[in-house]
Amino acid sequence: AGRADLAASVNDVSHNTRLGYDIESRFIDGSIKRIEVKAAALRDDALRFFLSENEHRQSILLEGYVFALVTCIGTARPRIDEFSGGELPPTSLHAVNYEVRLRKPKHK
Repeated sequence: AGRADLAASVNDVSHNTRLGYDIESRFIDGSIKRIEVKAAALRDDALRFFLSENEHRQSILLEGYVFALVTCIGTARPRIDEFSGGELPPTSLHAVNYEVRLRKPKHK
């Protein structure tokens, strides 16, 4: 947008996984933009990517949450598509992993 003030406000926050997003930035109007960057695979007419439960929860709860899907990685023309976290259709989510928590067995 040619706004040095907005560019100066960009922060890499990916080290803090509790936040559930990678980059803190600003929209043109100055409001906060929380960007979760994902490598995405193009399969037929669909984009496929993985997200954690925390990322999913934050995408629903936080204003200004945006997914930035990066495709065509490793080519001369990588592509970035953005969409609001609120636009993630619930029917697009498919569980692929589960965390299992078992009580430690008592040894006899």
